[in-house]
Amino acid sequence: MPRLSPSDVVKARKISKLLPLVLSHTRSLDLASRELGWIQLELPKDRWLEACRQRSRGRPLQYILGSQPFGELDVKCREGVLIPRWETEEWVLKLCNAIGGVDKRFRAMDICCGTGCIALTLKRQLGCEVVGVDISEEALELSRENSLRNGVEVQFMRCDVLSADAGDRFDLIVSNPPYISMDDYTSSEVAKSVKLYEPQLALVGGGEFYHALADIVQRTKAKGFVFELGYEWQYETTRQCLPAAQWECSLYYDSNGKPRCVVGWMKHSSLAQLSTLC
Repeated sequence: MPRLSPSDVVKARKISKLLPLVLSHTRSLDLASRELGWIQLELPKDRWLEACRQRSRGRPLQYILGSQPFGELDVKCREGVLIPRWETEEWVLKLCNAIGGVDKRFRAMDICCGTGCIALTLKRQLGCEVVGVDISEEALELSRENSLRNGVEVQFMRCDVLSADAGDRFDLIVSNPPYISMDDYTSSEVAKSVKLYEPQLALVGGGEFYHALADIVQRTKAKGFVFELGYEWQYETTRQCLPAAQWECSLYYDSNGKPRCVVGWMKHSSLAQLSTLC
């Protein structure tokens, strides 16, 4: 974490008595100012001080404000369910643009759906049938609340991806699975506030998830998939699980140039345009 400049603390006090509280966590005057602005915009005045105190202790802003924008959605957030990230929002919106105009009989499944942000965006943008699944009852409850909150109808149900019997047919499988190694999770690679407030269940995972996801792709006879990842070896793991004669796979890089997703499409299928993401 960057060292806090004494001059920034002085500047913060001159701007607002509340700003140093936020600054103590963000360590950036610009970011602290933006966050204080969001707090003052979203919350009543009598809650500003407590909100800033919570932020000084590292509680994520999305849990303090209670929501996070995601594309056209206003996604409700609360502890126990992973907060949607801009990196996920970015690839989901690009995916929708790449396959826009799909047949209304098109079916998509979002595995490890969390807040429901991916499933609900696919439904809002594409108008197709979407099913969201998660092992966490907390996540499913919040997904259903977000469905009602945004007026987007998606079916959410409980499913353990590692023992799933996905018998139905789907055209597209998407997932933001747990992908952080336990070694990285217990080290300084993951922010302390993430470990304190966000569910480990949604964060820590390994190759077993990508093996399971690739198996679901084949059992549902899907024509394409997009899986968020944390390491390039997870791309290789997924690719090696699929028959090379039928499938093409590639890496999608986010706008920061970081490998973000493994993207796959069945050769000569209606989802071959997924190649435009990579």
